[in-house]
Amino acid sequence: MSLDPHAAATSGLRAAMVDRLTSAGVLTDPLLRDALLRVRREVLLPHAYVRVSGPDADPIEWRLLDGSHPDDREEWLDLIHSDASVLLQRDGEQLDGLPRGPVTGGHMT
Repeated sequence: MSLDPHAAATSGLRAAMVDRLTSAGVLTDPLLRDALLRVRREVLLPHAYVRVSGPDADPIEWRLLDGSHPDDREEWLDLIHSDASVLLQRDGEQLDGLPRGPVTGGHMT
């Protein structure tokens, strides 16, 4: 039995992601499929950036979603289980201890 109350929900999100990738013909390796079903993305991707400015904005405006924050959790879970690239770090930034919220400039690494 899992101690994480969100484990069942995230298991469903992982399964839906794997089903989408399999249906699209992108995911064909059964070992990779099994790994994607078992590995909890929320552990590997504790935060993620989303772009909030338009495509021609300079500097670019981002928002850092913190998966542990209740206000960010649903959007963050949807993002990390989507088909989109998950952006984790800007130029030279540490990967932990980042404040959630708006960020301006920089390039994703």
